[in-house]
Amino acid sequence: MPSTYIKEVVLEDFMSYEYSRVPLKPGLNIITGPNGAGKSSIVLGIAVAMGQTYTERSRRLRDLIRRGKNVARVTVVLDNRPVDGKRPIPFSRKDEVRISRYLRSDGTYWFEMDYKPIDKAEVVYRLSRLGINPNNMLIIMHQGMVGDFSRLSPQDRLKLVEEAAGLHEYRERILDASKKLEEIVSEEESLKELLSKSEKTMGYWEEQYKRLLEKRELKEKLKELRLELAWSKWNLQLKNVEKIRARIAQRELEAEKWQNRLKEAEKRAKEAREALKKSWESLEEAFLDLSVEERALGRTEASSGESIKDAMKSVEAARAKVEALKSSFFKKQEELIEASIERALSEFRLKMVRSEISKLKRKLSEVEQKLSELESEAMNLGHKVETERSPEEIIQDIRFASAKLSSLADVSDETEQMYLNYSKMLEELREKVRILAENKKAAIKELEERSKLWRRRLRALIGEINETFNNILERLDAKGEVRLTDLEDVEKAGLRIFVGYRGAPIAELDPFTQSGGERSTAIIAFLLSLQKQMKSPIRVVDEFDVHMDPANRERMFEQIFEILKEAGGQSIFVTPRRLVGLKEGTHIIVVQNVEGASKIREVS
Repeated sequence: MPSTYIKEVVLEDFMSYEYSRVPLKPGLNIITGPNGAGKSSIVLGIAVAMGQTYTERSRRLRDLIRRGKNVARVTVVLDNRPVDGKRPIPFSRKDEVRISRYLRSDGTYWFEMDYKPIDKAEVVYRLSRLGINPNNMLIIMHQGMVGDFSRLSPQDRLKLVEEAAGLHEYRERILDASKKLEEIVSEEESLKELLSKSEKTMGYWEEQYKRLLEKRELKEKLKELRLELAWSKWNLQLKNVEKIRARIAQRELEAEKWQNRLKEAEKRAKEAREALKKSWESLEEAFLDLSVEERALGRTEASSGESIKDAMKSVEAARAKVEALKSSFFKKQEELIEASIERALSEFRLKMVRSEISKLKRKLSEVEQKLSELESEAMNLGHKVETERSPEEIIQDIRFASAKLSSLADVSDETEQMYLNYSKMLEELREKVRILAENKKAAIKELEERSKLWRRRLRALIGEINETFNNILERLDAKGEVRLTDLEDVEKAGLRIFVGYRGAPIAELDPFTQSGGERSTAIIAFLLSLQKQMKSPIRVVDEFDVHMDPANRERMFEQIFEILKEAGGQSIFVTPRRLVGLKEGTHIIVVQNVEGASKIREVS
């Protein structure tokens, strides 16, 4: 892509300028003139127009307004003519892009781009797209900054070089990767801490959940035990029913037995009465016969002996018969009594058995009713359960389970949801930790790869700079080295410059070791060695040759012409001293102060 350059700087009521148009060209531009003429004001105007922060911090912007004026304007006109069909500034279709900054005496300011208002951030952003960062002293180096560069830390110096050479994105990628890794590590630590706390909390809820499951098991067990108890009571009642039924059946058999014995006794009594009646009739008849015989004996006492004997025999026979019948009668009487007693006893026992049967049947009705009630209660609790255990055994188990259940009364049913929530959270946390571990591994790899690429590109850059730097110094009877330090840590990484003059060992460049001229020479030599790698199409250096001795200044001019011609782009160098060794194509602007106002004159 073609590069732009500053075609013109317009200064209106800015510092010592009333109105001046400073024409500039591609390649080397040298602004010269006596001290106090207004040369540095041109550099300052470029910086102000481009939104450089340094100018805002080092002085009040209203102090840049020409005395007696209320508003100043500085404008930088950038070339945007197409080259091979492409414009250097892609966001504009005009051949020129004008960036203006207005300054008011009340301290306010605003920007315009092609006469349209624009904020400072947008100006800085659009310039950065062109590789121009006005805050980088290697791009715009104000008066006195040559010395400031030597005072920079190695770390800041390296950052300026990286940005000027377009390698700052590599650093930014490393910092982004490092920040990303730090965020991942921080998040991982936070998650692990949260995971640890959650696991401890989970331990509590896991224990509570176990207690809840135990509570539910006990409730279920109690339900089963109560169902078993109900059917156990029903079984027990059924056994009572069966026992009563068995007793009734037994008593009915017994009643049947007594009924039969009663019938037998009544039959025997009846037969005994009939036999006794017959025996009595026979006895009465025998008594009559005996009476007849005795009377007959009385009548025969006067008769012969034979007759008496016969009569005596008849009486004895009648008496014997009576005695025999009496004996038979008494026997029959005893049989009747025995039969009567047996009948009465059988009747009594039958009555007793029937009374007991009646009682047992009433009791059977009661226990059957109770059995029906127990069955209904048991059916309400659940299906029939076969059990051989007694209610007392089951009640003991119920008491034990109830006691254990009461010890779990503090366990809420919400415990399960809490447990499930924490389980889910733990799973999510573990998954996040796993993902973070993978991301961390990937971030470490990415950081290592970006760091390797950054170091490789940086070493290549410094290698090229070193070669040019030494070539320049050799022509000035000096030697030097640019070193990278602490490259393993992007935050600590730095750039150190070493120089030695006239055969002396090289020493690190700092504000104290070298003289002012030696520092200026080394820094301009370093700046020139960087030109080929510079991404900015514009470079501005104010009083680059400060403190240089004439010989070194003349040789430095030769290097400037040679290197900048090869590097390309636009360079603006400011010097108050006499120009020497000028080459063809150098654009020279002379600044003079005429009656308190700076005037511009273009020499070539």
